[in-house]
Amino acid sequence: MINLGDIVRLKKPHEGYTHGIVAEIVSTFHKRISVARFGEGGVLGVTNTKDESRAMPRNVSLYLFKPGEDGGAELLMATEHLPKFCDFHVSELVLIKKANETGYGEKEIDIAGVLGLDRCPECGKNFREQNPAKHLMDKHGWSEEKATIWLCLNI
Repeated sequence: MINLGDIVRLKKPHEGYTHGIVAEIVSTFHKRISVARFGEGGVLGVTNTKDESRAMPRNVSLYLFKPGEDGGAELLMATEHLPKFCDFHVSELVLIKKANETGYGEKEIDIAGVLGLDRCPECGKNFREQNPAKHLMDKHGWSEEKATIWLCLNI
């Protein structure tokens, strides 16, 4: 989904900066898979493990910039010679250009929508207009603990 060098638009500007270039994958969502261990007597046990090959980026560090009217860009700098990194959850970003695709065409891919992070796991209602934890507790009877755990693992 997101790789180093991809260009994204921030859903909400950060210090006036509206776009970023992915500089680092900070953390990932890990898909859990079951691995069966076999021996002479058949299946010895099943272990749940992280499947690193299917990990999706969760948090990324960006070089932030503002596109200029003349086609250039103003980069957010930490010092005179070093750009400043800023970390974001992928649900705060819209992918507009893949680094590994040729051409100048732009796209608008809401990453939260692709990963299903913008919808309730129970009813599919869009979370954009409301607090996800409150919705899960009020509408579906989830405990605060269960809603918090779901949010921590998915958002």
